[in-house]
Amino acid sequence: MDDQHPKSLRVLSIYERLRKGEAISKKREAERFSVNEKTIQPDLDELRAYIAEMFQGLMELEYDRKKNGYVLKKDEEGWLTNKEILVVSKILLESRSLPKEEMDRILKNSFFNPIRKIDGLFRK
Repeated sequence: MDDQHPKSLRVLSIYERLRKGEAISKKREAERFSVNEKTIQPDLDELRAYIAEMFQGLMELEYDRKKNGYVLKKDEEGWLTNKEILVVSKILLESRSLPKEEMDRILKNSFFNPIRKIDGLFRK
Protein backbone atom coordinates (compact mmCIF):
# COMPACT_ATOMS: atom_id res chain seq x y z
CA MET A 1 0.00 0.00 0.00
CA ASP A 2 1.28 3.44 -0.91
CA ASP A 3 2.02 5.50 2.22
CA GLN A 4 1.12 8.71 0.41
CA HIS A 5 -2.33 7.40 -0.46
CA PRO A 6 -3.66 5.00 2.18
CA LYS A 7 -6.63 2.83 1.33
CA SER A 8 -9.05 4.93 3.38
CA LEU A 9 -8.16 8.04 1.37
CA ARG A 10 -8.61 6.16 -1.92
CA VAL A 11 -11.99 4.75 -0.93
CA LEU A 12 -13.31 8.07 0.39
CA SER A 13 -12.06 9.93 -2.68
CA ILE A 14 -13.70 7.44 -5.03
CA TYR A 15 -16.97 7.50 -3.06
CA GLU A 16 -17.11 11.30 -3.03
CA ARG A 17 -16.59 11.49 -6.78
CA LEU A 18 -19.19 8.79 -7.39
CA ARG A 19 -21.68 10.81 -5.31
CA LYS A 20 -20.94 13.82 -7.53
CA GLY A 21 -21.86 11.76 -10.60
CA GLU A 22 -18.40 10.99 -11.94
CA ALA A 23 -17.59 7.73 -13.70
CA ILE A 24 -14.69 5.93 -12.03
CA SER A 25 -12.16 4.12 -14.20
CA LYS A 26 -9.87 1.60 -12.50
CA LYS A 27 -7.04 2.63 -14.81
CA ARG A 28 -7.36 6.34 -14.00
CA GLU A 29 -7.69 5.62 -10.27
CA ALA A 30 -4.60 3.42 -10.35
CA GLU A 31 -2.68 6.27 -12.00
CA ARG A 32 -4.11 8.87 -9.60
CA PHE A 33 -3.03 6.92 -6.52
CA SER A 34 0.14 5.36 -7.93
CA VAL A 35 -1.07 1.80 -7.49
CA ASN A 36 -2.05 -0.94 -9.92
CA GLU A 37 -5.59 -1.70 -11.06
CA LYS A 38 -5.69 -4.84 -8.90
CA THR A 39 -5.39 -2.56 -5.86
CA ILE A 40 -8.41 -0.49 -6.94
CA GLN A 41 -10.75 -3.47 -7.45
CA PRO A 42 -11.07 -4.33 -3.71
CA ASP A 43 -11.79 -0.64 -3.03
CA LEU A 44 -14.67 -0.78 -5.51
CA ASP A 45 -15.88 -4.08 -4.05
CA GLU A 46 -15.96 -2.57 -0.54
CA LEU A 47 -17.82 0.48 -1.83
CA ARG A 48 -20.32 -1.76 -3.63
CA ALA A 49 -20.98 -3.68 -0.40
CA TYR A 50 -21.27 -0.47 1.65
CA ILE A 51 -23.69 1.13 -0.83
CA ALA A 52 -25.80 -2.05 -1.02
CA GLU A 53 -26.06 -2.20 2.78
CA MET A 54 -26.66 1.49 3.41
CA PHE A 55 -29.06 2.24 0.55
CA GLN A 56 -30.80 -1.16 0.33
CA GLY A 57 -31.37 -1.12 -3.41
CA LEU A 58 -32.03 2.61 -3.78
CA MET A 59 -28.53 3.08 -5.13
CA GLU A 60 -26.02 0.63 -6.66
CA LEU A 61 -22.47 0.76 -7.92
CA GLU A 62 -22.46 -0.52 -11.50
CA TYR A 63 -20.12 -0.57 -14.46
CA ASP A 64 -21.35 1.66 -17.31
CA ARG A 65 -19.90 0.61 -20.66
CA LYS A 66 -20.84 3.90 -22.33
CA LYS A 67 -18.96 5.90 -19.70
CA ASN A 68 -16.21 3.29 -19.48
CA GLY A 69 -16.28 3.34 -15.69
CA TYR A 70 -18.18 2.65 -12.50
CA VAL A 71 -21.13 4.89 -11.66
CA LEU A 72 -23.83 5.15 -9.01
CA LYS A 73 -27.23 4.13 -10.35
CA LYS A 74 -30.16 5.50 -8.36
CA ASP A 75 -33.66 4.09 -8.18
CA GLU A 76 -35.47 7.36 -8.92
CA GLU A 77 -38.70 6.12 -7.33
CA GLY A 78 -36.97 5.91 -3.96
CA TRP A 79 -35.91 9.56 -3.71
CA LEU A 80 -37.76 12.84 -3.47
CA THR A 81 -37.55 15.07 -6.53
CA ASN A 82 -36.47 18.70 -6.19
CA LYS A 83 -40.09 19.74 -6.65
CA GLU A 84 -41.21 17.42 -3.85
CA ILE A 85 -38.51 18.75 -1.54
CA LEU A 86 -39.68 22.28 -2.28
CA VAL A 87 -43.30 21.40 -1.51
CA VAL A 88 -42.42 19.72 1.79
CA SER A 89 -40.19 22.67 2.72
CA LYS A 90 -42.96 25.16 2.01
CA ILE A 91 -45.40 23.19 4.13
CA LEU A 92 -42.93 23.06 7.01
CA LEU A 93 -42.17 26.78 6.75
CA GLU A 94 -45.82 27.78 6.61
CA SER A 95 -46.81 25.56 9.53
CA ARG A 96 -44.41 27.36 11.91
CA SER A 97 -44.69 24.31 14.15
CA LEU A 98 -40.95 23.90 14.71
CA PRO A 99 -38.38 26.17 16.37
CA LYS A 100 -36.25 28.15 13.88
CA GLU A 101 -33.07 26.17 14.67
CA GLU A 102 -34.81 22.85 14.00
CA MET A 103 -36.38 24.18 10.81
CA ASP A 104 -33.01 25.45 9.56
CA ARG A 105 -31.42 22.05 10.23
CA ILE A 106 -34.19 20.16 8.43
CA LEU A 107 -34.14 22.47 5.41
CA LYS A 108 -30.35 22.36 5.18
CA ASN A 109 -30.36 18.57 5.27
CA SER A 110 -33.18 18.43 2.72
CA PHE A 111 -31.32 20.43 0.13
CA PHE A 112 -27.85 19.04 0.67
CA ASN A 113 -28.71 15.37 1.23
CA PRO A 114 -31.10 13.13 -0.70
CA ILE A 115 -34.25 12.23 1.19
CA ARG A 116 -35.70 8.76 1.04
CA LYS A 117 -39.42 8.48 0.58
CA ILE A 118 -41.13 6.79 3.47
CA ASP A 119 -43.66 4.07 2.58
CA GLY A 120 -44.70 5.85 -0.61
CA LEU A 121 -46.03 8.83 1.34
CA PHE A 122 -45.53 11.20 -1.56
CA ARG A 123 -46.48 8.90 -4.46
CA LYS A 124 -49.74 7.04 -4.40
